[in-house]
Amino acid sequence: MDSEVKNMLKKVALFDVIVGSALFILVTIVYGLNYGIMCTLGLLVGALNYNINGIIINHLLSNEHFKHNIFTSLIGFLRVFIICLIAIIIYKYNRMNVLAYVLGFCSHFISLVLYGISVRNK
Repeated sequence: MDSEVKNMLKKVALFDVIVGSALFILVTIVYGLNYGIMCTLGLLVGALNYNINGIIINHLLSNEHFKHNIFTSLIGFLRVFIICLIAIIIYKYNRMNVLAYVLGFCSHFISLVLYGISVRNK
């Protein structure tokens, strides 16, 4: 894997830990442990999705002989399907937990913004 991509994934993961810890503490204090866990699960799924996408795209772009149009589409569809499947399972267990899951999933974007700010300031 390209060292620049590896470095980016590591830094975003560090921001995910910071954002996830703060979000877990805040949501647990305000709404309870169950919602804190669901937020953390959403953030973990978002971060895992981002890392898998980064690794796959880096591999596909570095391999000139691989026809990646169909493969990229299938992997993207599979990732979205798994994310939605997790949300459906959580919804069946408790409808309100889906809000916490989505909040956690979307909080991964905070990490991406923080990474972008840190790169811009260098």
